[in-house]
Amino acid sequence: MRKHVYKDLSEAEMMILKLLWKENRKMSAVQIVEHFPEKEWKITTVSTFLSRMIEKKVVRSEREGRIFFYYPTVTPAELKKRKAWSFLSENFSSVKDFVLALGDERITSEEAEEIDRILSKIEDEI
Repeated sequence: MRKHVYKDLSEAEMMILKLLWKENRKMSAVQIVEHFPEKEWKITTVSTFLSRMIEKKVVRSEREGRIFFYYPTVTPAELKKRKAWSFLSENFSSVKDFVLALGDERITSEEAEEIDRILSKIEDEI
């Protein structure tokens, strides 16, 4: 199984990412700070969060004049997929080993049928 590296986002980073998804526009650090007055974050604090998020490849920045604007590089579905693959690659040698670790008693017949349909679809695409 290929190695998938995903670095967890902090609670604050996740809040910022959710804001960027919700707003669906590029935002400056100042604009982000203004959305969270209850946090009493300083611009430098948010800038640090954003720098870490760039390193984690979940946001990018664009400079417009003297201001940097930030936007997400992943969708919620893509982030969920990254987390899942990272968990699998860190804890199991294969997807099969993960499924086997769940054990038969926890999977309903409906879930087993759905997994079978998904695997058939994936197999058809290969």
